[in-house]
This record gives sequence, structure tokens and C-alpha cells, in this order.
Amino acid sequence: MRVIFVDVGNTCRSLMAEVLARERFRDFVYASSAGTQPGTRADAQNAIETLRLEFGIDVSGHLPRDVHDIDLRDFDYVIAIDDDRGPKKVAQELRKLIPREIIEWRIRDPFGRGDEYKPCALKIIRELGCLKIPGGRN
Repeated sequence: MRVIFVDVGNTCRSLMAEVLARERFRDFVYASSAGTQPGTRADAQNAIETLRLEFGIDVSGHLPRDVHDIDLRDFDYVIAIDDDRGPKKVAQELRKLIPREIIEWRIRDPFGRGDEYKPCALKIIRELGCLKIPGGRN
């Protein structure tokens, strides 16, 4: 099973979703992530630190990726992660790139607010529990 998580910068939510999906589903899922307007490695530092300190996961080598450089047809699930306080810009952008079902998550973007990364990660874990992954721990 191949899953890609997409948000705006690929520095917070999609990165954490990718890593937490790998932890949850292990060998049952190939997880990836990207952004519609990828940020920089420095922009991902708070998410990287949250994953290290709260979950013991080292992703210090993460480089934000551009979804426009990825063939979305290679994935079984395409998950758009939009902020819960605004328009569904990521989902709209993905629908321009691939004419198929897109799963939509609405999770507040923690970018720039250090105390919001852990609650964001916990929300992602809850959302992962709703995915129907054959062979995975649901």
C-alpha cells in the first residue's frame, strides 16, 4: 500500500503524517509526503524536534519535496492536509493534478507555534487510526 500526505510546506503536518504512518503501519505501507509550496529544511526544524523528543524518531535528514515533482498515480491513497481554519487549498491543488478520490484531513497548521506541534501530531495519529490499511494495525 502506498500513501502520500500533502500539505503546503511539507515541513509540519505532512512530514509528521509520513513518519507516524511508517511507525504505525510498518511494512504494510510505503508512506511519503510533499508540499504544494515546499518550505526549507530550517522550516521543518520544529516538526523534526517534536518527532525526536516526543516519539523517539529521527528524521533530521528531511528535505521538503514539491508535489508537482511526484507522480501521484503511483499512490493508492492521496491525503490532502488543509488547515482547519481556512479554504481547502491543498485539496483543490491536488484535484488539478490527479482526477481521482483524495482523502481530506483538516488539521490546524502548527507552523511557527512551537507548543502546537505535539497536539498536531496527536491529531494525525487519530486520523491514521481511521485509515483502512489492509494488514495494518487499525
